[in-house]
Amino acid sequence: MIHAKTGLLLDPYFSATKLAWILDHVSGVRAAAEAGRLACGTVDSWLIYRLTSRKVHVTDASNASRTLL
Repeated sequence: MIHAKTGLLLDPYFSATKLAWILDHVSGVRAAAEAGRLACGTVDSWLIYRLTSRKVHVTDASNASRTLL
């Protein structure tokens, strides 16, 4: 399904597969995500977050799609 929609294979290279593993295997992470206390993104997300004094967490759609996020 992922390949059909994106043209990309599921691969550990992509951030989304690493995030899925973390959510499933690291204690407390899924609960933090479900409570809205976890942010995940690309380098541009982190830079914007820091440059806006931790008020804005966004990413460019092309970066998000390339990481399968």
